[in-house]
Amino acid sequence: MAPLGPLSSQRPLSGILIEHECPRCGREVELPFGEICSHCTREIEVRARKVGRIVALSTTIALAVYILLRMPDQPTARMVGGASILAWYVLTGLVTRRVLREMLK
Repeated sequence: MAPLGPLSSQRPLSGILIEHECPRCGREVELPFGEICSHCTREIEVRARKVGRIVALSTTIALAVYILLRMPDQPTARMVGGASILAWYVLTGLVTRRVLREMLK
């Protein structure tokens, strides 16, 4: 019996299962099991950004109207209100994008 030579590929020993098509769109690509192709990833990211921006803007406008109606006319209160509106916009956009990315995969 002849001894086995060196393996030509590391894939059989790496423990990573390889798919030969994207599970989302069906394109022929080599991907780790459960991953999606770069085209689908870009498509999901664009959609998540668009919806995230709309959600963040609409909820921020509602918050800004509420803060403007309820805040006293003191400069410190206005600065805190403005900072909270900015923080709300950023955080709402980030959370919405993350949730949509996970939902659309």
